[in-house]
Amino acid sequence: MDSYSTLLGAFFFTLVLLLGIATLTLVSKWKVYAKLGMPGWYSLVPIFSDRKLYENVRGNKENKTLVMAYLIISLLTIAQLATIIIFLNNLVQIFV
Repeated sequence: MDSYSTLLGAFFFTLVLLLGIATLTLVSKWKVYAKLGMPGWYSLVPIFSDRKLYENVRGNKENKTLVMAYLIISLLTIAQLATIIIFLNNLVQIFV
């Protein structure tokens, strides 16, 4: 019986921790969208939010093909880290 209660406690601790991280992520993404002058609810729609954020970061300088290329590249697991670093660098340059 004691091992089940320990397992249940670990499960609930993990659940609360993950819900906290998810909430923090959603709130911070909502704030970024609001700071960019976009509606915050954009952050709740998965692919649409990334598309709108990429369009805003690139400033519509390039055509839509580049935006779609960013989205396709970001779906690949190997290139995802490099894409995120480049994108976050561009995002920081907007706020600086």
